Amino acid sequence: MALSATRQFSENMAFPFFSHSTTPRQGPHVHQPWSCNTVINCGGVVVRPGDAIIGDQDGAVVIPASHAQQVYDIAHSREVIEEIVKEELTKNPGPPGKFYPFMSGKIKPNSPLGQLLTSKGVKFVHCAARPGTRLGVSTVAPTGATLGSRRTVGGPSNMSTYTQTEAHYQSVLKQFAEHRACAVLRTPIVGACTPAMNAAVDGGFKLVEFTLTTPGCLDSVAEYASRKDVLTGVGTVMTVDDAKRALDAGAQFIVSPVLIPEVVEWCAANKIVCAPGCQTPSEMVQAWKLGAPIQKLFPGVAGGPAWVRAVSAALPMLRINPTSGVEISTAADYLRAGASSLGFVAPAFPPKLVENKEWDAISKIASEIQAAVKSA
Repeated sequence: MALSATRQFSENMAFPFFSHSTTPRQGPHVHQPWSCNTVINCGGVVVRPGDAIIGDQDGAVVIPASHAQQVYDIAHSREVIEEIVKEELTKNPGPPGKFYPFMSGKIKPNSPLGQLLTSKGVKFVHCAARPGTRLGVSTVAPTGATLGSRRTVGGPSNMSTYTQTEAHYQSVLKQFAEHRACAVLRTPIVGACTPAMNAAVDGGFKLVEFTLTTPGCLDSVAEYASRKDVLTGVGTVMTVDDAKRALDAGAQFIVSPVLIPEVVEWCAANKIVCAPGCQTPSEMVQAWKLGAPIQKLFPGVAGGPAWVRAVSAALPMLRINPTSGVEISTAADYLRAGASSLGFVAPAFPPKLVENKEWDAISKIASEIQAAVKSA
């Protein structure tokens, strides 16, 4: 497919170009496959399984899997239009310029091209875009095609509208490593969700987790989704549908109280950071093998920091996140023992303070937690 058919769309979506206009000068060896079914880095551009590489003699562009089908549709639409215009000019020679532009989204029904397509039985359809993508991208269907139908390229698609980029995935992990303390809100009190978390953030928390068992959880997540100063996640995720609802609301990471393989695998397939609950080294290794980059230690274990020290020393690839049993007085001990980050539930949100709406007191506790974490 011609690169020109995708270049405008890709630039609008801020997709990085790889070897744009330089491929012909680099010789044949750069066209050899480097790897199969693994993540590779091509000239600084991360390419993951499912991504599409589209190009011609001018160069190539890497399209994330989450947008590949949409780009295929646009490129295929252009091919259909080109063939119709070519056929018309063969029968009735004339300046081809009168049929331009035929870039997606710019064809007017009353233009020469629009009238030509209508005469050929080609109908215009608009593809629905998921939140965050540009609307109004037009495509065309060849005669006899179902309105709005998609052309599947290369067999069944495993693409997901929830797929994140490698850069985003690494950014989430970087923020966990940098801030190390996550405020985990779990309360049965209606109306306390947002103000309680606001108090914790005012006290210094940069990582926040709203649990699905808290009334108004997803509404609060949606409020936090646009904030740039806080990384927001959702906890008590028990199913893939729970994870999807959390992401639809704006969650940047997923947490579960137990290890649920299908949730971890789905998150791993879509480059979503998840932290499943584990209580034994075996569970943590299983979670890691399934694709969970963070392993939540839950519930608390006897020995606390000593347990973390022994396990992290033997299994250094783990990112252990103790969440239950961590107090302000033991936070630094856990981190010095090898914990990569910590979750604070009741210590950050004492039930009585939440019930009495003592938000200033919660902010003060949050500040004390931050100081303890920084002392490690």
